[in-house]
Amino acid sequence: MIDFNDTDDEDEVTEIPSPQVTRKKMLLIILPIVIIIGLIVSFYTVFSNNQEPQNKNYQVLDTADTAATSSDNSRLVLYDLPEIAVTLKSHSKDREYATLKLNLEVPGLDEDQIHHLEALTPRINDIVTSHLIEIYPEEVQNAQGLYWLKEDLLYRINLVTKPIKISNINIKTFEIKGN
Repeated sequence: MIDFNDTDDEDEVTEIPSPQVTRKKMLLIILPIVIIIGLIVSFYTVFSNNQEPQNKNYQVLDTADTAATSSDNSRLVLYDLPEIAVTLKSHSKDREYATLKLNLEVPGLDEDQIHHLEALTPRINDIVTSHLIEIYPEEVQNAQGLYWLKEDLLYRINLVTKPIKISNINIKTFEIKGN
């Protein structure tokens, strides 16, 4: 028969060893938490910037004398084109490069027409680039040459942007660099 009141077993009390926290165990716990927090912060930063409106390529100016007139012609849209860099034609072996940054003035545009103009930006860049490639640096060294270039580009861009009428082209930067 089994005696459950055995006193010898009561004297043997085994203690459970207390767990010791080592540096390795701390790193295994803290390091994943720090990585997860870093990932959350970086994802928040990336995705919160994408939800904000992108940089606009245009400015809308109100040219009316009074705010009471709300005709479409009282608005002037200044649309910035990206910088264009091309190699110019040359009589010599030295290559010369031109960088050009343009601003288009368009009176009375609404939002749909602005989006249409934005969609035409690659075609406008192509026209400007193909025209600049055929120019010698001597042709645009003075004010008369720049005026000619500006008027010629205005004509060519208006052919592409019909029915939108570009009223003026502003040359923001124009620089010719040699090798």
